[in-house]
Amino acid sequence: MKKILLFLMALILMGSCTKNTKSEVFAFEGVDLAKSDAYQQIYDQYGYQTLIYYLEMSSYYYGLPDDEDLSVEAKLQAEKSYASFEANDQLTSLNQTLTSLGFKEGMEGLTAYITLSMKYEEWVYEIIANDYPNHEAEYIELYQPRIISHILVAMDDPQNPTEEEAAKLKEVQDLVASGEMSFADIAIAYSDDGGSGYLGGLLGYTDRNYIAAYVTSFAEHIYSVGVGENSEWFASEYGWHIIHVDSESFSDFLGDATFEGAYLAYYPEAISSANWDLIQSVHPNLLENEDLTAIVKSFLGVK
Repeated sequence: MKKILLFLMALILMGSCTKNTKSEVFAFEGVDLAKSDAYQQIYDQYGYQTLIYYLEMSSYYYGLPDDEDLSVEAKLQAEKSYASFEANDQLTSLNQTLTSLGFKEGMEGLTAYITLSMKYEEWVYEIIANDYPNHEAEYIELYQPRIISHILVAMDDPQNPTEEEAAKLKEVQDLVASGEMSFADIAIAYSDDGGSGYLGGLLGYTDRNYIAAYVTSFAEHIYSVGVGENSEWFASEYGWHIIHVDSESFSDFLGDATFEGAYLAYYPEAISSANWDLIQSVHPNLLENEDLTAIVKSFLGVK
């Protein structure tokens, strides 16, 4: 899970939080978070999803360790993002979103949000790094994970290319076959896939479940060769492709948002138990309310 996933999680509950005019990061209309019955107030007024949202987000923000380098990077990202919103006359939209998520308006709120997101990213990275050895053999056998790249030579009708299209395909095929340039360099120079070409053709993580996201002819070739090898050229509705298998190494998967999302979907207990441990450390008073504790644990899937 990366920043986008965290952002989408929060959007589900948009409108539950209101702007905090004091120093606290989170605030809920009609709820005094300093009081002992604050958890029950949130639950009664907004429901269990908002309560869990608050418990998780505040635990990430307050419970995950601070890091000076991370803080500097978060501030730099916030400054760039804020300038972009300002240049596109979108500050009102930004501020509405921030306050809906419980953060202050402006740079302060945006910096806090990005800081939280970056802390969360590092935390998930560490969780998966520590948990993966427990499931490595099973994971590889069941899901056959790998990182792939590709080159696309686009055509309106791949079976009847124009003279120009055919010439380009031949040029790219010859370059790949010669080995004079790396696969990535050829992709940068020639691939017609705007989403991956500039990345050296990199499509990133996939596995036996994720290949369903690709068109049939593409999916059929993902496992046709081994690591470091190129598939044969093949046609799809988009043109002619060739796939390169970059890696099957966990060290290369780690940090990839698709892999992390897949891993936690396959092994949700890894994040659930860590979430609960963190919530308890930041919100020990929650345990005094047995009913709410049971609801939170049930939602997280922990015993």
